[in-house]
Amino acid sequence: MFPIQLENRRNIFAQFIITTDRQTKVDILSEYAGINRTVVIKTGVAYIDIPSSALMLGIGRTYTTVLIRADQLISIVGFFKNKQSGSSGFIFLPFNLLGKDYSLITQPDNNQHCGVIATDTNTTVVIESASEENISVGVETIAPGQQFNMVLDHLEGFHIQTRKHLFATKISANKPIVIISGNKYTSIKVPVIVTSL
Repeated sequence: MFPIQLENRRNIFAQFIITTDRQTKVDILSEYAGINRTVVIKTGVAYIDIPSSALMLGIGRTYTTVLIRADQLISIVGFFKNKQSGSSGFIFLPFNLLGKDYSLITQPDNNQHCGVIATDTNTTVVIESASEENISVGVETIAPGQQFNMVLDHLEGFHIQTRKHLFATKISANKPIVIISGNKYTSIKVPVIVTSL
C-alpha cells in the first residue's frame, strides 16, 4: 500500500524496486488495475512501474493494496518521485514477520499518514487514537482516547491522512496486519546540542 496519497497526478513517477541474487519468479497481485503482473528476474534488480493513479485515491477504505509473492528470497522497496517535492520510499515487510499490535511513529507537524492492511478475511482492527482532537477519516471520526473498530477483508486497506497527532496511536487486530506510517514531505528535526561549562 502506498501510504501517502498525492493530490496532483502530474509529474509523478512510481515503481517497485525488487532485488534478488538468483533467478526468481515474482507475482504482483492487486485489486487495482494496472498493477497485476508476473516477472522473472534473472539476477540483480527489476524496476516495476506502477500507475501513478494508485497514489491518488482517497482516505478510508481502499483496495489499492499489493501482495507480492516470490519463489526465492527478494527485497522490495516502494518508490515514488514528484518533480516539485522530491522523492519518498519505503520497504515492504515480509508476511512471516507481521504482528497484531502496533504503535505509530510520526512527526507532529505536516501531513501524517497511516495505512492498515488486512492479511486475512474478517480481520477486526481496533485503533486507539493518541490525538487530543477528533481525526476525520472520510465519513468516520476517530475520537481522542476512544477505540475505533472496523472489520477488513483480505488485502483490504484503511488509510488515514491528517495534520492531527498520530504519534503513539495504538493499532491492534485479531489476525496479522500490515501497518505503514510516516509523514508527507517533512523536514528532519535539528538536534539540540547541549554543552556544559
